[in-house]
Amino acid sequence: MKTLHAFVVVMYLTFLFVCSSDSIVGTTDETELTATAISPDSIALVWTGISDAKIYHIYRSEKDTDNFILIDSTTNLNYKDKELKSSTLYYYYVVVIDAKYSQIQKSNIDSAITFAVSFGKRFQFYNSLRSLVNTRDGGYFATGLTVDFVGLDGYLLGWQVLFSQTGAIIKEQSYKGSGYASFHGLCKSSGGFLICGSTYTDDSSFDTGLLIKLSDSGDEQWSKQFSDTSGMVFWDAYELTDGSFIICGVRYTDFSFTHGYGIVTKVDRNGDTVWTRYHSTDSGLRMYQTIVSASNGTFFITGVLRTQNAFSGILVTVDDNGNETAFQSFHECRFYSSTRIVSSGREQFLAGGKDSTGAVIKLFDADLNLVWSKSLLADNPGSITRSVITTDDNHFAMCGGMTVSPKRGWYCKYSINEELEWIHIKENTDFTDIIQTNDGGFALCGEYPGEDAYHSDGCLIKTDSYGKVGNE
Repeated sequence: MKTLHAFVVVMYLTFLFVCSSDSIVGTTDETELTATAISPDSIALVWTGISDAKIYHIYRSEKDTDNFILIDSTTNLNYKDKELKSSTLYYYYVVVIDAKYSQIQKSNIDSAITFAVSFGKRFQFYNSLRSLVNTRDGGYFATGLTVDFVGLDGYLLGWQVLFSQTGAIIKEQSYKGSGYASFHGLCKSSGGFLICGSTYTDDSSFDTGLLIKLSDSGDEQWSKQFSDTSGMVFWDAYELTDGSFIICGVRYTDFSFTHGYGIVTKVDRNGDTVWTRYHSTDSGLRMYQTIVSASNGTFFITGVLRTQNAFSGILVTVDDNGNETAFQSFHECRFYSSTRIVSSGREQFLAGGKDSTGAVIKLFDADLNLVWSKSLLADNPGSITRSVITTDDNHFAMCGGMTVSPKRGWYCKYSINEELEWIHIKENTDFTDIIQTNDGGFALCGEYPGEDAYHSDGCLIKTDSYGKVGNE
């Protein structure tokens, strides 16, 4: 019995020696490892296997090629490392062992940086990211608002942030314009980005429409301001194949901002005006907030109509010269976002916003006829849908917030048949935009509200394809 016990001990010690990361022998080219950050606290590992493999041991280090430790073992060809620190670089390799523990292969070393969840205040008080797009290298570019203080005076500034693929801030910049500035919309363009917004000064009664063209690295290429006898604000843009842009927004006609026209304008690739169209209403204010291209060269616009103290969500189609071709309104509703989808050969449009029940989405056909309407959070009348997108699998993803204190951000995914696939609600968060990422997951921007309405921090989060962050 003692002999058997000694044999088992010797075999066990031999096994530990063989599996030690310091005693690995064999080639390093049969098992190829890839590490990819998927959230602020997790990294996905995938590797190629070999036919004689029995088990894979996974090693991790924060010190490049030193101080690796065995963190787990698996028989699979993938692994999710959880409960990591955000914005941290981790290194990995796997050791392959056969059924006899006599043949060992060591993979290459690969690394990944976990995502950043949020970042601190740019200045003293209010910071919010409003629009988000992917960059060509897999990173993110976001725009929004921030506040600068000179003495006791606060100045609203446009804010732009360029992120790496892992959420690290590469470049951050504020924009003052003529004195104050506000960034509302963001369009990804060939060779960069186009920011839509407005700027104004203390001695001016109205806003001036603002367009800023940036390169892929966030450097300004040109900046244009647009004004006439009244105020103007640009909300969204769409790039045409020749590099020109169709812009939508509002032109105010009074100092109370309760009367005005919806505006559609075309600028060339240098920001110079080609044409401008004003769409009026009998009375009140027509504001265009999002623009989506249609298959026949026309455009689908969503926005808000205000007449006296009543609000309506509006849908407008315009031709390629900006002339209105169709109009539809929905009482006690407001539309803030839209997206286009083609399903079974039919072109349809989804509009997101709010009505008396709270956050809502409505699907329309190409003639603006309502296909279906869905209340998303009926038990939260203060909820609002701020962004809707069409996903790679031809479904819809959307996000928004709940304005009733305490604020909560939410995002979800719906099929075109009104079926809810998943929904997530985050405490003390307010989401303003959502995009799909190259790995099938999603990224969202917005803000983390502070102790009152004048304090907040900008935020950026990355999820998997089910909307999960980290270990959810």
